[in-house]
Amino acid sequence: MKTLVRQFRRVAFGQVLLGILAFGVASQNLGLLLIAGALAALAWLIAEGPWGTPLPRWATNLGGLAATLWLAAETLHFRNDLLLAMSHFTLWLQVVLLYSRKSNREYVSLLMLSLLLMAAASVLSVSIVYGVLLALYSALALLSLLLFHFKVTSDGVHERTQAAAGRSMPVEPPDPVAGPRYRLHFRVTSLAVALVCAATAAFVFVLLPRVDDYHVGSLHENRAAMSRRAGLSQRVDVGGGAPTRTSTRPVLHLEVSLNGRDLAGEGAPWRLRSVALDRYDQRTQFWTRGPVREIDQYQHLDAGRVVLADGLGDAGAYRARITHRQPGGSALFSVLPAMEIHSRTLRGVRFNPHDHVLSAAGGWGANSYDVLWPAGGVDNLADHLAERWRLRPPEEFVQWYESGAMGRYGQFFFEADSYARGWPVQRERIARHARQVLARQGLTRPDDAPPRQADVAVAEALADHMRANYRYTLDVPEPLPGQEPLTAFLFQHRQGHCELFASALAAMTRSIGMRARVVTGYLAQDYNQVGGYYLVRESDAHAWVEIDAGPGIGWVTVDPTPAADAPAGGDAPRGWLTAMRDFYEHLEFTWLSSVVTFDETSREAMLGRVQASLSFADGDGEPTGLFAGSIARLRDLGRLLVFDGVSFALAGLIFVGLGLALLTIARLLVVRRRRLATLQLTALPRARRRGLARRLRFYLAMLDMLERHGHIRPPWQSPASFAHELAQTEPLRFDPVVALTDHFYEIRFGHRELNDDRRRRIQAHLKQLEYSLTRS
Repeated sequence: MKTLVRQFRRVAFGQVLLGILAFGVASQNLGLLLIAGALAALAWLIAEGPWGTPLPRWATNLGGLAATLWLAAETLHFRNDLLLAMSHFTLWLQVVLLYSRKSNREYVSLLMLSLLLMAAASVLSVSIVYGVLLALYSALALLSLLLFHFKVTSDGVHERTQAAAGRSMPVEPPDPVAGPRYRLHFRVTSLAVALVCAATAAFVFVLLPRVDDYHVGSLHENRAAMSRRAGLSQRVDVGGGAPTRTSTRPVLHLEVSLNGRDLAGEGAPWRLRSVALDRYDQRTQFWTRGPVREIDQYQHLDAGRVVLADGLGDAGAYRARITHRQPGGSALFSVLPAMEIHSRTLRGVRFNPHDHVLSAAGGWGANSYDVLWPAGGVDNLADHLAERWRLRPPEEFVQWYESGAMGRYGQFFFEADSYARGWPVQRERIARHARQVLARQGLTRPDDAPPRQADVAVAEALADHMRANYRYTLDVPEPLPGQEPLTAFLFQHRQGHCELFASALAAMTRSIGMRARVVTGYLAQDYNQVGGYYLVRESDAHAWVEIDAGPGIGWVTVDPTPAADAPAGGDAPRGWLTAMRDFYEHLEFTWLSSVVTFDETSREAMLGRVQASLSFADGDGEPTGLFAGSIARLRDLGRLLVFDGVSFALAGLIFVGLGLALLTIARLLVVRRRRLATLQLTALPRARRRGLARRLRFYLAMLDMLERHGHIRPPWQSPASFAHELAQTEPLRFDPVVALTDHFYEIRFGHRELNDDRRRRIQAHLKQLEYSLTRS
């Protein structure tokens, strides 16, 4: 096997291996990456390397059948996502092909499968690590394509030469050689392609940001696992074991300020609430959201702002900027009590004025939004909310409800007194236990007392008891058959995860007549000093309790989970590894927020900064200067263009056509300049160049023919010296070179015309040279 062909085999193998690595990173499947990567690396040793013994055809066919059966099992039995299952099928087919005996057809299949795997990985991941791997893969794929072109050409020449020689005379495969002019051509072409693609991509990127409802979905994520993550869970399964929260993948960023002052690492931990769960079902052992969800209210954002309640007050306001690492879905996180929501991309919100649950409406959720809440307390917040959201049902609701025509709609209005109250499981036993705990601290609470400010002290006393006498662990002991998990946690095991702590506190407070609900969300306490924000991971999913403290105060947060068992936050020791981790996390966030989710807001901010740095304002405040005017026109053009799917396709075709046209022009200019230098015409006037270049094209054809067979004229050597040097080595073979060179000198310097007779002689010499080179 010749040099360039061997190089192609190595590059193609590297391309496939890099594709498997990139897919493993994109799918975040370390086990699959190790197994498939090890098998693929072993294939080089067995099929290509020292052993060089590919598997027989029947073995590779059996491997393909096994990959097909695994695809069927993934889609029908395990019910995995179809995209992920097809990606696994593509990956295993590549591994099988690496062990086979490969012709050009197998190489085409292998490289196409690798491209399909990278396409699937591009859907699964937006990570900056995958972006770097994709850039490396693209460069390697381009090199592999060029080398494969050499291999196919070499194989075709070998087949034609062998056919001409006959079977009785074995012919060695030719050694493909790229001359300096071809190497220069490849380099210039590659550079031109890169520049045109980069310029086109940059222009399209700036001019056409993603639309407001653009989102990046986590298609590879198991939805059952998502439902068990406390941070996004719409219910809490007390009897379902520990929640899935081992992943450290970032999900949110949180920046907190007070009256405009950034709270850099101060005040942690911050609790970002998602859903408030007020109903416990003894049969299913689920906490869910009860009829209160029937009064969810829709509010359209006016100028990027919606007021949920009045009363931020003179004490000022906290502002939390919450940024989703992978936007998508309708979940919005807030801090109790949220008073205002600000967002440039949200169209509307659904807000429940009773349990303060927020969600996006009118499209996908926002990538980033601000939540404002008061720095001090809000007197009579419930009255403010009832007035703003009209929580009192009209008279006709009563008639509809009594006649049964209403169904569940509006049910909450007629069950408001029982909201978040009562406890169905061993109420007397749990209430007796709660009173004993309170009695040891000198506290009491009548069962029939309404919600009041003293309930906060009661709940904190019960929470203190749990923090001191119960242990946090994810290894929850199994309750006995027929035993309620909460009673087993309270009276026997005395250890469990945050959902059990929150559920047990809610059970104790509700059993003695208080209002309490379980809240799921995230605990933000890991401060990134490089980026200046709190980083919230999947492992920060948490559950706690909210207690109704009466009309003047409202709902108050109480967290019974021991603080010492929470994940390490901003007070953890910081070494150089932590600083490196913060730097990488901030780099990843910058990639996602500035590139992946580049939207109209990001575009306006970027162009505004560029315009401000390049211009001065005139008397009317309008930017002046050439660059500033161009930026302003670009901004106006982006506002005028509204694109749908067809428009995007047409714009893409236009840009591709412009790119190909620019590439063709650049190639023509480079090739023309190179030909003029080879023919020694650069010093002549432009009028004489064209005619001589047309008449001397035969000399360029001769040089190209020689270069394809490894005979390259150095730039310093004259045409006559090069021709005579070749003729001295093999006179019979290279005599046509001498004759063609003589014709070149006669036309270029002797001012001879290219008449019909001379043209026939030149064509005969070229055919003779081609025949002699092919037969060698």
